[in-house]
Amino acid sequence: IGYSLDDISDKGVKSIAKFESGEMAPTFNQLDTLADLYGVPRWVFLRDELPERYALNTMPAFRTFHEQGERLSPKTNKIVLKTLSVRRFMIELLQEMGRAIPSFRPPDISEQDQQANRQVVLQWLGVNDVQAWLDKIHKNNTVESLRAYLEDRGVLVFFTSRYRGKFYAKDEPFRGMAIYNDTLPIIIVNSSDALKAQAFTLMHELGHLLHGTTQLTKPNDIEEENWCNDFASEFLMPEQEFLAKARDIFLHDKTYDNLSVLAKTFGISVPACLMRLKKLKVIAQSLYSKLWATHKKITAGGKSGEPFKITRSTPKERVDEYGKLYLRILFDSCQQDILSPTRMMDILNLKKYDYLAKIEKKL
Repeated sequence: IGYSLDDISDKGVKSIAKFESGEMAPTFNQLDTLADLYGVPRWVFLRDELPERYALNTMPAFRTFHEQGERLSPKTNKIVLKTLSVRRFMIELLQEMGRAIPSFRPPDISEQDQQANRQVVLQWLGVNDVQAWLDKIHKNNTVESLRAYLEDRGVLVFFTSRYRGKFYAKDEPFRGMAIYNDTLPIIIVNSSDALKAQAFTLMHELGHLLHGTTQLTKPNDIEEENWCNDFASEFLMPEQEFLAKARDIFLHDKTYDNLSVLAKTFGISVPACLMRLKKLKVIAQSLYSKLWATHKKITAGGKSGEPFKITRSTPKERVDEYGKLYLRILFDSCQQDILSPTRMMDILNLKKYDYLAKIEKKL
């Protein structure tokens, strides 16, 4: 997944080269370290041959990643491989339950008319009353509402974790990734980003899936990347409605506070709102730079230096990471005695049985 022998040595397994040459055998503690680094069970390192399910060249779409010519960091690589593994396991469960594997059938899109694209995608998502839909997603968590619609269309949406675990992505530079497949394509969103920025990322990555392309951390098609930005902007901040609200809220007094209110109205981040204003030529470059500088000053290192307590919820974290589409299949397979509760706890890395009930309640 991208680790060199020096990397492994630096992480606490000093004799890795001797393990590979057969001069020494690892201790159980060293096996645990290697298993954690590579995200596989420790018994994998005791086999004479690498099991097929853990071989990179058997992972769906992995060939495409190399064709893009980019080298992912080991941490990002682990996350990508984990999502592919989850997808494969979900397909196995569906087949064992005799269910159809969801197909991804996106609508035809235009390369020029983003307003038309928005209407087409809304229809594809099953949105009939657009205003009621907007009110609903803005009242609730915008990104979670959008995620639910995409999962209903057979898209697996994963969010990275801020805490150590299988989806841990602290300090990783990517905002989102898309892995195309005509069955159960994948979107990965970095939860380290601001919550409202995640909604833009989610729709941007959907743009890549609508094009039928896989996009990881480095854009391999600038025109498509710009198209995805324009699509996400129009979808979340439709031009006519956005300009009308901008006149009511912002244009009479172009302050940062009013900019924040405008962004909140559409459930998006201040930077996305600011870029939209500039793109639509509502504000000049000078005002854009001034407001952007204000935003950076306010958000740099957190507004307040006061300590705060983080209340963690493992059940919520698992729902956030894996998504309801996958978790529902796990619970359905458990009800059909395909998976045991103990096996589910192992799959989801849970330490308490009551967490399963709490997760199921959230579904």
